[in-house]
Amino acid sequence: YLGSRLPQVSTIHSLAYRIVRHGNHAMRLGLDAETLNILDDITQQQGLLQAAAQTHPADVSVNAWADTLKTGLNRLKANGLGLADLSDYLRRYPDDQRVQEFFLGVQAYNAWCESQFYLDFNDLIQLSIRLLTEHEDIRQYYQQQIDINIEDEAQDS
Repeated sequence: YLGSRLPQVSTIHSLAYRIVRHGNHAMRLGLDAETLNILDDITQQQGLLQAAAQTHPADVSVNAWADTLKTGLNRLKANGLGLADLSDYLRRYPDDQRVQEFFLGVQAYNAWCESQFYLDFNDLIQLSIRLLTEHEDIRQYYQQQIDINIEDEAQDS
């Protein structure tokens, strides 16, 4: 079926990384491919702890708040949402104190990521989806390159 082409095997995250870094794709997202860094779990935890130390509510420990930020960020990003969506929510429900606290934590974490040019795995997925959705030439290129896509560990995507 594949003819003379050999299959390419990758994780969903490495495919997303390839899409974001290929050619001028990062530039189309307003990013510089040369300065992008992918967060590993240890470095991400350091950034979460730094953001949590700056923003944790008085009744929540720094470590617990860092865990809350990580869980919330993963859910937020997995659903294609971000700070603008939290801000919209807070305009409608300004008395939601926990979401306001979470918003500040996400702001601090995002600022830390941006200062270090970091992307996490969720960012890679969302950015590659954005490229494939908004840029027909990129979508067509990958449709021609990939005949079959088999996904393992679907909880990651």
